[in-house]
Amino acid sequence: MNGAARRRNRAFDLGFTMSVTVLVTGCGEESSSPLDETSQEPLVPLDERLSAPLTADAAGWIGAETNALGLQGVWSTRVGTGSRIELRVEGARVCMSGETGQIMGNPPDIASYFGAAATLEFCRPPLEAAEEPHTLEDCPWSPALERALVGVGFSVTATTLPQQIRVGFREAEREDTPYVTVRQAGEVVALFEDALVRNNPAAALPEPARVHSLELLVNSRRQAPQPFDFCVENLSALAGPGWVSKEIPEWALEPGPGQQLDFVGVNLAGAEFGQQNLPGAHGTDYQYPGPSDIDPFALAGMNVIRLPFRWERLQQALLAEFDPAELQRLDEAVAYATGKGMTVILDPHNYARYGVDAAIVGEGVPVDAFADFWRRLGEHYASNARVFFGLVNEPNTMPTETWLAAANAAIAAIRGAGASNLILVPGNGWTGGHSWGATYYGTPNSIAMRGVVDPMNNFAFEIHQYFDTDYSGTGSTCVRSSIGADVLAGVTGWLRDNSYRGFLAEFGGPANDVCLQALDQTIAFLGQNADVWMGWAAWAGGPRWGDYALSVQPLANGKDRPQLVVLRRHLTAAAP
Repeated sequence: MNGAARRRNRAFDLGFTMSVTVLVTGCGEESSSPLDETSQEPLVPLDERLSAPLTADAAGWIGAETNALGLQGVWSTRVGTGSRIELRVEGARVCMSGETGQIMGNPPDIASYFGAAATLEFCRPPLEAAEEPHTLEDCPWSPALERALVGVGFSVTATTLPQQIRVGFREAEREDTPYVTVRQAGEVVALFEDALVRNNPAAALPEPARVHSLELLVNSRRQAPQPFDFCVENLSALAGPGWVSKEIPEWALEPGPGQQLDFVGVNLAGAEFGQQNLPGAHGTDYQYPGPSDIDPFALAGMNVIRLPFRWERLQQALLAEFDPAELQRLDEAVAYATGKGMTVILDPHNYARYGVDAAIVGEGVPVDAFADFWRRLGEHYASNARVFFGLVNEPNTMPTETWLAAANAAIAAIRGAGASNLILVPGNGWTGGHSWGATYYGTPNSIAMRGVVDPMNNFAFEIHQYFDTDYSGTGSTCVRSSIGADVLAGVTGWLRDNSYRGFLAEFGGPANDVCLQALDQTIAFLGQNADVWMGWAAWAGGPRWGDYALSVQPLANGKDRPQLVVLRRHLTAAAP
């Protein structure tokens, strides 16, 4: 992925932009009771549900008589160390302004630096002391509330929107509150049984009967204090069975062209995480994808997985033997995927660097050491034609000639080890398709990379492409729906003019309509130029993304994320 910020933060940036529509049943205006679980009313869009919001008085009190569910409660605040918050409650409008404290160093009371939050405490009788929270079971005036309430819907407007707002239901005797992360203004929904598990797919589903409050949290950050000034409007309780449409547009549900290239698939991240702790502990700092991560994509019809991992974990000292335990973990992931008939692209996710000090290959790291690494990998996987060799992820901030020399040394080492596997060769400058002919990183890839030498001529150029304004994949919006096709046109012509092949090994965007269209149109463009493009791998699935905005990993409840719905248009589903 592109951009220095993405380099530093990708494994920890787990935001998911929520701008969604919720569909609910059993709570239409004709229903005899919002708690009638047998009602079969038509599906009701969120904008209609917001017509009956939870209205508070000047003291922040919501009375049971003000809403059809009989839900009552009161607004309050929680403030962490160094943070401040002002809460303004104006009927169905709740506004928060202030600033979160900055976390400096490693304070012993780190938990106190949680930030600032507005909390709607449910089911609390008026004027009662709040030492013990009241759960939804403590609502005698509404005995079926814990079964009827499925979530809340609201709209966000902002003068100063923080980098993220976390919306979650807090439960009695539970600390790992699963949150929905909001990154842009607009309609938002938080449901007990769907959206909340995005932050941690392995987390247990909330238990509505134990829920005692709804919390809007702005986290403290290490980078800087975070000012905020935003309002939640038309807060409404949602009742009856519900689910999130996740802004999947109607066009994405229509049949697509199916598979047009030989290799179609996904990156399965996780083994490259925890780069701040090398080699780190498997299962704590990082994790290889397993059968439950791989199977959904194989069943969808994908036939290639790009598998990121860290060079330092496999070879814990330059020129050393591979670590046996790490090699076994890599082997197990490769064997399972290839046993499913999939091809695996090995991706040392190192940016042409090695070690915690990020020494550059060809400068602080001898080219011979990089070649030695690939000699060993080539020798190990030479007998498996379903393994492709991606030389390294996104070389950057180095002379293009330095990278070319390292790439050619690695290719020679692979071929010298007797391996004929396909090799994917990235360019300099984060190997961006949009910048293949640019000069800001040195000699353009379009000139220097014509010097790649492969005695077997069995290689392709690895290209990455994101759709936001700086092409880093960190933005919440995409430039336009045609951005991928537009910026890939130049490198596509270069591949054709030079009789080369290309592989789009990273691309993706958040789940909004423009980005989903960009995703769809980019894949369609590759299919229209199948004479030079041999395949694609979307960014990204894997076991640790949670609610990361670009994740394509199915949710814990088995539902597809919007991006995967779009990708399916370009797949031929595997037989069950």
